Amino acid sequence: LGFNTSIKINFRLAFINTPGLLSNDKDERDRAKLSRDRLVELIEGKDVYLKSYRKDKYGRWLGEFFLNENDKVSVNQLMLNEGLAVKYQ
Repeated sequence: LGFNTSIKINFRLAFINTPGLLSNDKDERDRAKLSRDRLVELIEGKDVYLKSYRKDKYGRWLGEFFLNENDKVSVNQLMLNEGLAVKYQ
């Protein structure tokens, strides 16, 4: 609309799981921080393109994020390719 209007919507990266920041396992927490930091590096401050699917059981939208409108590989897939996430079962 062009009126600097914004809304906050919580999204979860669709089709992948990343390590948990709240885990009791220190190694998992360390991997979670690496994953989080890489995601921030990829998308923070950038316009991203989103393909949304549905809400999960916690009310978060599931989505795939793309850095460019014509990208064939999503940020979600990049996280998998870099070993920072695993496929969601």
